[in-house]
This record gives sequence, structure tokens and C-alpha cells, in this order.
Amino acid sequence: METQAIEIEIRINPKLQPLRAAIQLAAQTGVIGVGVLADSPAMQWCGFIFLMLTFFGWGSIALHQDKGLSIADARKRLDALERREA
Repeated sequence: METQAIEIEIRINPKLQPLRAAIQLAAQTGVIGVGVLADSPAMQWCGFIFLMLTFFGWGSIALHQDKGLSIADARKRLDALERREA
């Protein structure tokens, strides 16, 4: 009988790290701020559009990221695998 290798990965770090999110937000609002200082509506709109695209990108990542299993669900799955192998 052939045995199957089952790999279980435990992830602790979130995909969206707070520092990376803060840097991206500061960069986008910086473009808008430079547009205000330069009195350039085109630069302000460009910054706003990229800011909205960034927000939609974050939402898409949060929506499609793998949620994984809770500890209780993982324990149930491991118990089922042990029962199947025994």
C-alpha cells in the first residue's frame, strides 16, 4: 500500500504587514500632498486614483487570501487522518 505524504503548514505572519501598508499609504498621500503644494490638480487626481487602486488591491488580497484552518479544525483533520491510517 502506498503512503501519501501530507504536509501541514502553520503560518503566523499576516500577508499584509503593518509597516509595508503604512509605507504604501504614505507614498500615495505624499503624491497628493505634492500636488497640493504644486497646485497641480492632475497630480492630486493621479495620487487619488492610485490610492483607490491600492485600497482595492488590499481588499482583493484580504478577500482571496488563504484563511487556513483553525487549531480545532486542524486537530479534527489530523484525527481523521490518523484514523484513516490506523
